[in-house]
Amino acid sequence: MQDLDRAVIIGEKTFGKGLVQTTRPLSYNTQLKVTTAKYYIPSGRCIQAVDYAHRNEDGSVGYIPDSLINEFTTRNGRTVYDGGGITPDLTLKVESPGNITVSLFTKYLIFDYATIFAAENSPVEDPDEFEFTDNNYQKFLKFLENKSIDYTTRSYKALEDLIETARKEKYFTGAEEEFEALKKKLAHDKNKDLLTFKDEIINLLTEEIVSRYDYQEGRIKASLKHDIQFNKALEILRDKEKYFSILTNKTKETAGL
Repeated sequence: MQDLDRAVIIGEKTFGKGLVQTTRPLSYNTQLKVTTAKYYIPSGRCIQAVDYAHRNEDGSVGYIPDSLINEFTTRNGRTVYDGGGITPDLTLKVESPGNITVSLFTKYLIFDYATIFAAENSPVEDPDEFEFTDNNYQKFLKFLENKSIDYTTRSYKALEDLIETARKEKYFTGAEEEFEALKKKLAHDKNKDLLTFKDEIINLLTEEIVSRYDYQEGRIKASLKHDIQFNKALEILRDKEKYFSILTNKTKETAGL
C-alpha cells in the first residue's frame, strides 16, 4: 500500500519481517524451521530488520546497521528505506498505560466494577453515547477502598537496581541520603495515581461497561473513540488536500488525481 502510494500509513514502525521460512519434518514428530528466501515489496526493498546472517561473537543477532540501509522510491517518487520494517508516513506512538491501570485491569477490578455497574443501573439505551461521568468515577474509587492494588513503577524498580549496584560497588554509603530522598520522591501514591491516570482508567471502564450491553461490537466502538491512531486516520481521510499531499508531495489538483 505504501510502495504503490495507495494509502497513507499511520502509526508506529513495524517489526521488520522480510524472511520466508519453511519447515522440514524431523524425527520424534519435530520440525526444523529453515530460512529459505527473502521477500521484497513493490519498491524493490526488503524490510527485514534482524540480521541473522552476521551474528555477534556471543552468537546473538543484531539489527541491520544504518550504514547498510538503502534508499528506494515509491511509485510517486517518495523516498522509502529497506532494512528495518515499514516506517509510517505519519508516526503516531501509543503511550503505554500507567502501572496502576495495568494493575486494575489484571486484577479484574475494572471487570468486576463493570458487572456491578450493569446490575445496579438501568440498561444503556444507546451504548454509542454512553459516558462514564466524574460522579461514576467517585463511586469507582469508593469501590476500590478495600481492594488490594499492588504495583511497582519502572522508575522505582530502576532505582532499586541502581541501589543494589551501588552497594556491590561500595558507593552506596556515601550517597545513602540522596538515594533515600529519591526513593521517597519516586514511591508511588495510589490515590494520586488514580487521579493522574483517571482518563485512561475511565476509557477502560467505559469499554467494559458498554460490552455488558452491546457485547464485543460495543467494546470496539467505545475503544475507537479514544484511539489516537484511528482518529488521526479519520482526520486525514476527511482532508483530501492533506491526504494527496502526503502521497504525492503535491496537492490533489497538481497531481492530476
